[in-house]
Amino acid sequence: MINAKWRAVTAVGLGLLLAGCGEEDLTSIRVSINADGSGTIMASAVSVPDQRSGIEAGTVGATWSDRVTITAVSGSFAVLSQLVVGGISFDQNVSASGMVSLDVVVPLGAEARWTKMISPMTPDQRVQSARAFDRDGRLKSLGSTFKMVIELPSDVVSTGVAPRLSGVFPSSRDNTVELLISVDTALAETGSLRWSVTWLK
Repeated sequence: MINAKWRAVTAVGLGLLLAGCGEEDLTSIRVSINADGSGTIMASAVSVPDQRSGIEAGTVGATWSDRVTITAVSGSFAVLSQLVVGGISFDQNVSASGMVSLDVVVPLGAEARWTKMISPMTPDQRVQSARAFDRDGRLKSLGSTFKMVIELPSDVVSTGVAPRLSGVFPSSRDNTVELLISVDTALAETGSLRWSVTWLK
């Protein structure tokens, strides 16, 4: 069971985040795995609010036009293989030789639940959301890329994805693996994407 704590991302914190990170950090899942298969998880999502914020309601003399809600959550899990986030599953196995394998299965298609949780916006809404806090136009879109980062208890041995799709980019460094997925690619494809990672126990 995931023990989660929700927290708001303030405008100041958001500005600092965007100054040092990409827009995909606002639509991401970060998992840190301990040697016993337990760990911690952080996730963030963007969406267009259904109603005016307190800032808008408490302001006179301005006409608000663009808005976005940023939500972040952090927590922990006891068993990685029991973790499921919006249909994304994590299957961990350990061989007799001590090699640990992890298969992260990411559902694809218009009905994939994680896309509705992490980035439930149309392409036009992604552009409008970016303008809510970047009027200079340096940030073109919010919620167009999903990012998953996994920190392992030891250095990566191998990583790869199947099938190979445009807009999907795996990478690794030391004990950290990362996967970037274009949300449009995820919505347009069918089936699932399998991200395989191995390390030594």
